[in-house]
Amino acid sequence: MKLIFFWTIILFFCIFTSSFNNIDARANDQLQVNLSITGDEKPDGNYSSISSISVHVKADNSLMKEVIQNTPDYGPVLESWLKLGNKPPLTGPKLIYRLNFYSPDSRSLYSTDIVFFARKYSVVSDNGQKKPVTEVVDETNIVIPVQTEINGTYKLLISQGNKPIFIKNIVLEKDNTEKQAITEKTTSTNEKINKPKKISNFSDFIPILLTVIGILLIALSFFIIVLAIKKFPRKPEAKCPFCHKTLFDENDTFCCYCGALLKPEKKQANNHDNENV
Repeated sequence: MKLIFFWTIILFFCIFTSSFNNIDARANDQLQVNLSITGDEKPDGNYSSISSISVHVKADNSLMKEVIQNTPDYGPVLESWLKLGNKPPLTGPKLIYRLNFYSPDSRSLYSTDIVFFARKYSVVSDNGQKKPVTEVVDETNIVIPVQTEINGTYKLLISQGNKPIFIKNIVLEKDNTEKQAITEKTTSTNEKINKPKKISNFSDFIPILLTVIGILLIALSFFIIVLAIKKFPRKPEAKCPFCHKTLFDENDTFCCYCGALLKPEKKQANNHDNENV
């Protein structure tokens, strides 16, 4: 009895392990992925430079058959409506995957969704004839532009939810000669920027000469104004001794504000002249 129980446990364990492996195999066979890397590949399989990565992804045929079978027909659609660029909405299930491209420091450099689906509908022509149509989108081509400057391992990951489906590690190892050339180029560029420009033609002196002349003219004008102020001082203002307001003319006999007599001797002289007359 114990022996039968022991063999039963072993058989159950083998069945469970094989079914688990079949599930993993099915998950890994969901996609057919082909990579095309544009760059300089080394003999060891690594790359010294990468400019772009082309990823061709195709869904598994058995999975797409299930999607097509479970997709209901949308119904009739006018042919003239389709010619305007319209499409019927999706009515069935979709296979959705996520593509991510990571840098060596785990930063996401590129990400996009990969969606496979089927669409069923009937096209109604102008004469009223119906034609059933089944559109299947089961493959796509994605081009990833890459600007790699850091040496290390870049990772391309395609997953469904939290479950990884496809993983590809791409190692970038730049040559020391390339690094040295880039450093020398950067140094020479900085030297050209920081190096003062030599003046060789007379035309290069014209802006400097005009600037100096302008400064001299401004200084000379300022000097002339100061000299004129010192040479011709302003006359003191005449004020009324009674209301202390500034007069318009210092020769006035009467104050234009309070009417006070400013120069009595002038008035007496005028009266004496009138008596003589």
